[in-house]
Amino acid sequence: MTDPTPKIEVTDSEIFHPEIEKVAKIFRALAYPKRLEVLMALLAEGSLEFSNLLGIIALGKTALANHLAELEKIQLISKPRRGLYEITERGKRFLKVNTSLYDEVEAMDDPVEALDRYAYKNPFEIPDAAKTEIRVSQPAQFQDHLNSFAGCLAGVLTSKGQEVDAIEVCGFTGLAFLVRYYKNHMTSGSRYTSGIWPSIIQAAEGLGYKIDYVLDPNPYPTYFNTITLEDLARAQKFFRLVKRNIREKDQPAIIWGGDIPEYYIINGIQQNQYIMHGYHAVLNISEFSIRFDSIASPRYMHVCFLSDELTPRNEESDHQALKRAVEFAEGTTMTDDQFVSGPDALKQWAFHLGHYKDQSSLVNVKGNNYMGEYYHSQFRSAAEYLSRLVEKYPRKTRNHYLREAADAYRAAEKRMFKFKTLFPYDYLEEAHLKDPESGATLLLQVSEDLHTALKALKSAEVMW
Repeated sequence: MTDPTPKIEVTDSEIFHPEIEKVAKIFRALAYPKRLEVLMALLAEGSLEFSNLLGIIALGKTALANHLAELEKIQLISKPRRGLYEITERGKRFLKVNTSLYDEVEAMDDPVEALDRYAYKNPFEIPDAAKTEIRVSQPAQFQDHLNSFAGCLAGVLTSKGQEVDAIEVCGFTGLAFLVRYYKNHMTSGSRYTSGIWPSIIQAAEGLGYKIDYVLDPNPYPTYFNTITLEDLARAQKFFRLVKRNIREKDQPAIIWGGDIPEYYIINGIQQNQYIMHGYHAVLNISEFSIRFDSIASPRYMHVCFLSDELTPRNEESDHQALKRAVEFAEGTTMTDDQFVSGPDALKQWAFHLGHYKDQSSLVNVKGNNYMGEYYHSQFRSAAEYLSRLVEKYPRKTRNHYLREAADAYRAAEKRMFKFKTLFPYDYLEEAHLKDPESGATLLLQVSEDLHTALKALKSAEVMW
């Protein structure tokens, strides 16, 4: 019996989608690593002059011009005016779809070994001229504190001859008084979002130096465990900024991210690595190196540089710091759609903890234990800072209220010590919640302590 289905002969040329040649043309044009470097530089910077590109891409003028012409021909970049280049939307889309270049390139040699190494690899060769070590002449030392930004800033200021410690930084900037908690659930991540940093940086400048900073509001990497070409471009931008600051200004930098997401001081550059100083919980060392593209920066990317010296602190600076303490403690200036701020943050935390047994998804156990450790440290810093203000300005009528606020923070500190005894935190150990109801009760008591402290702070500020 013959098959009645008619046979349709298809030639090879008819199998392919009609757009395949256009796609192939793009890949042929991009068969040069330098052209990808150009695209990523423009993606990170927005637009660049030809002279700036020369400083980034290790090529001569003619070679770079030829590469730019080819990229412009396939509309991955454009030239708004003579000498200025920017990436097009098509160029951005091209980089976004190539999300697994790192892993794929590495896996070509030995996929098993590549997975075992759990490391991100840079597919672009580092020019010999870049294989150097640059260190600041006056390296900064991280000051041990659970608020890693305060520890880093105190370390950098100390390296510049300022007599300041992490407690002073925490109190003066308002960080010691800032309490935040996610509205819907608990995470183990940072309680800070990109939106609060302009206020904190402005506050930190009251310690004597202008602070230049770059804040990318997106996490790095964008997707867990996978670095895209777009991510690489962003990491390269930050690396260039840090390298330029160290080379031209001989100044340390402060950066968010690392093997463990914290703030770290960068005292130098070694080839394609940051030389960092800070608390490293896994290896228990203070200085270490990390590839520029291996930094884990959840929520956002952030790098800070101390710039020009400003007016030294005076009594009015401390008055403004107390105003800031009231604002941060109240939480009104730091409210957003994700968080509860101020004393009510403890009530929300207590609610989730108290309902852990029937709604365990509300609480990240390790996050709960870490937050107990963190806020114990913060309340201790707040109490100590307020006591220092009393000593600094004796015989002031407002000191009665400052002492009252300091006592309330010490009471909160003691309760948080009990809390962290109930739920001990260890980065390497598994966390447990043995008695969530008792923890919730303690948190509600801490909330009342913070209300008492806030009332006293407001009175002290009015009496200033």
